Amino acid sequence: MKSPIKKFLAKTVFALSAFFWAGCSDDAGSNVSKDVSLQGAKVDVDEALARLEAPDTTGLRGQIVSAQEYYDATCERYSNRDALDKAAGFIDAQKDKFLKSSAAANVSQQQKSCLEDASVLTMFVAMYGVPFYTNTEDKVIDQTYIDAVVKNYNDFVDDVKYALDNYNKHVDECDENGEISNPE
Repeated sequence: MKSPIKKFLAKTVFALSAFFWAGCSDDAGSNVSKDVSLQGAKVDVDEALARLEAPDTTGLRGQIVSAQEYYDATCERYSNRDALDKAAGFIDAQKDKFLKSSAAANVSQQQKSCLEDASVLTMFVAMYGVPFYTNTEDKVIDQTYIDAVVKNYNDFVDDVKYALDNYNKHVDECDENGEISNPE
């Protein structure tokens, strides 16, 4: 009959052997870059949008603005270049933060290249120029102007959100396929 100490030692040796044996694998290190996720490079869209500052329209009514400023706000859609610049700032900051993190240490060159493509492709959106307004008389701010400023801000937020969502979608594709299959 075995003593309790021998039984304990036998079980311990058996458990340790099983533990170390399970840790061994024929393919150790072969899939390092395949398993690295790029999810840390995605932008938290809600957090980014919360950092945008809405225009303060209180006390504007009755003030005077140039004819060009009035025209830009009320007659022309703002240039979405501002929204793309803002989105690019969020994207670049998050991408750089991810690439400097320890999680990115094992990211393959293909994944890094795809991540760069994702950020660049996001910025290719149609941009429209704003024509110059020739009337030079200053204008009094009215409700039309205030409504236009609010609408332009909401369009700005929508464009930033669209760009960030598009970037995050590209990051998911990079994560799954290692490339972007259908650039928009």
